[in-house]
Amino acid sequence: MAKEGKTRRKRRRGPGEGSIVQRKDGRWQASIQIGYNPETGKPKRKYFYGATRKEVQEKINKGEGT
Repeated sequence: MAKEGKTRRKRRRGPGEGSIVQRKDGRWQASIQIGYNPETGKPKRKYFYGATRKEVQEKINKGEGT
């Protein structure tokens, strides 16, 4: 049965903010799109990993490794 009343909406991340998910092994992974491959047209992605969600978010904000 579905709950009645207000439902919580997920906040969407803005353009260039990427996505953050927790992996099955417990680590956190983030990915951001950095452009497109000119030959195939597929998106290029940059991945970040960390022990905590906050750590990964900070890496995205700094642009670490780019």
